[in-house]
Amino acid sequence: MESLSVINDALAESLMTAPLSASHEYAAAPRRVRKPKESQKTVRIGKAVFLLDWEIANLQFRRSYLKAALDLHGGNIQQTARALGIVRRTLQIQMIALGLREKRPEKSRGPHSEAKPIRKT
Repeated sequence: MESLSVINDALAESLMTAPLSASHEYAAAPRRVRKPKESQKTVRIGKAVFLLDWEIANLQFRRSYLKAALDLHGGNIQQTARALGIVRRTLQIQMIALGLREKRPEKSRGPHSEAKPIRKT
């Protein structure tokens, strides 16, 4: 679990050092603390737009997180999966879903691999 801590620290540091504008800081503040400025107008967006932004941000975070974990373990999937506390196959599926790995083509099992219908006599 020590390697997971290293991944978390590295990711947190990269997120914390990214430049933020005042509007980002305002948006990140808890609602009870936020006080809108008079010059700011309330802009309402639909749920679909918000969910799309959330989904994109979530995918970007998961991709960055897995990439950092893989880099930490030299691309070794088994070690990375163990460090993340998941099984190797789950990591492989996530890597394909997040574009970190291409799906392998199905292996051919030889000339007799095609399924043949069963005859009933």
